[in-house]
Amino acid sequence: DDTIQVEEPELKNSGIPQDKLSKSNRHRISLPAPKDDCFYNVHHFNINQEIAFYSRTFMITDCDPFTRNFLMKMGMEGNMKPLRPYERIDNLKQFLEHDRKVLGFCCYWDDTESMFGDPRELILHYFLADDTMEIYEFVLPNSGRDTVPKFLHRGKLPKLFQFNGLLCQCLLNILQTGAVEEEFHKDRDLTIGGVINVWGRRVIICDCDNFTKEYYRSKYGIGELRQDSRERTRQMPPYTGFGSEEDSLCSCQSLLLKPPQKDFRKQGLVSNVLRFVAKMLTDIFEPPQRNSGVIGGRFLKRVSKYFTPQDLYVGAWLDLNNQPFQLLNADEFTFNYMEQHADEVTHKNHIVSSVLIKTSFHMSHSGKDQTFLNTFSFLLYYIFLYIFYIFLCNFAHKAVNVDKY
Repeated sequence: DDTIQVEEPELKNSGIPQDKLSKSNRHRISLPAPKDDCFYNVHHFNINQEIAFYSRTFMITDCDPFTRNFLMKMGMEGNMKPLRPYERIDNLKQFLEHDRKVLGFCCYWDDTESMFGDPRELILHYFLADDTMEIYEFVLPNSGRDTVPKFLHRGKLPKLFQFNGLLCQCLLNILQTGAVEEEFHKDRDLTIGGVINVWGRRVIICDCDNFTKEYYRSKYGIGELRQDSRERTRQMPPYTGFGSEEDSLCSCQSLLLKPPQKDFRKQGLVSNVLRFVAKMLTDIFEPPQRNSGVIGGRFLKRVSKYFTPQDLYVGAWLDLNNQPFQLLNADEFTFNYMEQHADEVTHKNHIVSSVLIKTSFHMSHSGKDQTFLNTFSFLLYYIFLYIFYIFLCNFAHKAVNVDKY
């Protein structure tokens, strides 16, 4: 007869009234509006479905074997049981054990990429009672920034943050995606030197207090937490072309203009010039032509980006004026300088190249003194030296690559 009766299992000394849902016995129950002219029947009941009786919503979590067999005979497949049917996680034990226990971390937010941005010093508090955290900003005096109460209000911080314009707070849940299980940061995720994503901001942890060190030692067995010595230096702006580069760098370091200090040690080494033979890797050459309209002269003068002796060796690649160059050879003074300053030169393959260059140089001088060679053999000899020189350049390039990697 499609009648329904809802009862609550009795539990002794529960302190709440336990009886049937309705005072009357079983009866037919109408569907919620706007279909209130119809009544519930057997086709409206299945596992993992919600039903509403008199403005009360019930979730069907399971049924007995007779009901399951009856539904199968009617051609209705029973749904799977809900994974977590309205279970409440009790965090009372965690609250009683870790109440008023807070982990303190020192961190910073590197905001140098934005306009007028600089590293922001932050203080992170992690509450062990409910796995929430809050962040304060340490504002220095006369820094030009207003002091705010909190950088991040206390709450659980999700691990992943992807802003796509449609969040879970959208009106009426347009996409109908339902509830999404998010992973939040725990105490095991906070380590010195680690990076956490605070709502799209990259925050780096650099230090912690003594209580936090003792907590990680007792729970996770971490013996010592060292302070992150990562230097947070700002890059100098590019040279604008007004005045000398040293003068421009001094104007960036302070508001009061000061003349740049000269390095007298480097001035004493102005006459020491290392010479290399380079080749353009683009393989595009424009020979000078008369009345072509191309002004000849120096291709590149001394650039503002200084190279160190460690950057110059046979086979090295240099980027000069957005043009890649490869060093193929060097003169005798350069090889002698490398041998005398072996601690400054990291690549050792220049010794092999110097020996081969000296050998070819000696062979060329000894060949000039030979009087028994005729003209034909003399030309073949220099052709052999040219082929040997090309082979030497390729060999030096391969040797440099092997030593580099």
